[in-house]
Amino acid sequence: MTMITIQPRQSLVIQDASLHVLPSTQIAIQAAQQIASDELLLIADDKLVLDAISPSQYLALCGERESRGDIAPSGMIFTDQFAQPHLTPILVQRGDHREFMSAIELLACGRYCLDLYVWVGPEWRHVPAVNANKDQRTVLRALADYFDASASLGDAWLARKRQWQRMEKARKDAALSRLRHYASFLMQSHPCSPMEAEDMAVLRELTARRHVLSSIKEPATC
Repeated sequence: MTMITIQPRQSLVIQDASLHVLPSTQIAIQAAQQIASDELLLIADDKLVLDAISPSQYLALCGERESRGDIAPSGMIFTDQFAQPHLTPILVQRGDHREFMSAIELLACGRYCLDLYVWVGPEWRHVPAVNANKDQRTVLRALADYFDASASLGDAWLARKRQWQRMEKARKDAALSRLRHYASFLMQSHPCSPMEAEDMAVLRELTARRHVLSSIKEPATC
């Protein structure tokens, strides 16, 4: 039986044929590094966790195993480290705000039939693959509780400062800023001559997209 220490006086059992979602604490990271193997892969940002693989690398290994008729390898993933748009494409409503969440857990359950064990504070939240396939919201609810539990760790949560990237408002503001930059660059590239038809079309498209983004209202408070 393999155990992993999440925080002082809390150790949980690692399960077979499963993906385990862990919080980014120094204790949990060091414990995961010690027990990682070819059959229990470590998935994290390699800038924070030495010798970790990326989500895409993990899914590729799962695919390779499947092509040989083997069971996908178990894994330990620090989901809270992945906040960039290409890694967190699923928009969910949480109370009075919306935020983006990871898709790798859904893929692991749905595509490769791995059970999910999500750390939610005092224990694992077990989401069997069969349940996840019936209702993906069971995975998203478990991840929501995972982020709430991680936030309660205070300064011990090493990925705390990354979470703003998952907020809908942050992504909307970033997109508006990029659109303004592109439009400004386009106009400044024609300081003394009229724009060509192609450039005018691009400018109109940029302006239309800014209007659409600006018109999106924040979700009402429940």
